[in-house]
Amino acid sequence: CSEDLQKSESAFPAKLHRMLENAEKDGLQHIVSWVQRGTAFKVHDTHEFVRRILPLYFDQTKYESFRRQLNLYGFSRVSRGASRGVYHHQMLVQNDPSQCQNMHRLKSGIRSRRS
Repeated sequence: CSEDLQKSESAFPAKLHRMLENAEKDGLQHIVSWVQRGTAFKVHDTHEFVRRILPLYFDQTKYESFRRQLNLYGFSRVSRGASRGVYHHQMLVQNDPSQCQNMHRLKSGIRSRRS
């Protein structure tokens, strides 16, 4: 039972990592890509992301649902400047999908805080 819980908890991060790796292989970096030397990612074209990529990896059909999942897993989003729209999580690292196993959904209403 706890093994199933762990699998469900890591499912979204693992799918996200796979999606980013495949976007690069499939030449779709103009839609979504790794940025900042593989320590973050950005959706460059929201419309095409929802239409072409989101349904392949996630049950969500709306961008807002995808963003909510990112928030639930503790991703932070840059809201200003040149990096606006970039999402970070210390355990999402290009070429290291094993780190995704350490990502867990936050309890509802609780945000991770940095000291």
